[in-house]
Amino acid sequence: MSDSSPMPGQLKMARSVLYVQSVVNALSVGLMVCTIASRIGHEQLVRPGAYFLIALSVLISVLLLVSTVRLESRPPWLRSTVIFLEIVVVIAQLVVVLIGTVLAVAGLVLAAIVLVVMTRKQVVTWLDPPDDAPE
Repeated sequence: MSDSSPMPGQLKMARSVLYVQSVVNALSVGLMVCTIASRIGHEQLVRPGAYFLIALSVLISVLLLVSTVRLESRPPWLRSTVIFLEIVVVIAQLVVVLIGTVLAVAGLVLAAIVLVVMTRKQVVTWLDPPDDAPE
């Protein structure tokens, strides 16, 4: 990219949140796997949806990490991917809050922060600069 303007401060903060989300999501996958292994070891029922949640969490964690690492290079898919992932995270956190895990509010707030930052004009302009190349 020919534009060498510095990354907006809000986006730097959002990048930090994305790293935190990726790591926390990976840790939660580890916790889910340990819980399922324990249940299986005690011959308890494990619902098939648990495996889907693990797969989805791994996918989200990897995509968040890849998006965060690639942020500096500003690929055209990055902003829409992060917005989509954060919407999925918001929906998941809302479900978890409604189930009764109040701690999920923290994840909801972090996802909302990233969503707001990704829609700010300065961030949109930095990530998706207009194509000034003459044709």
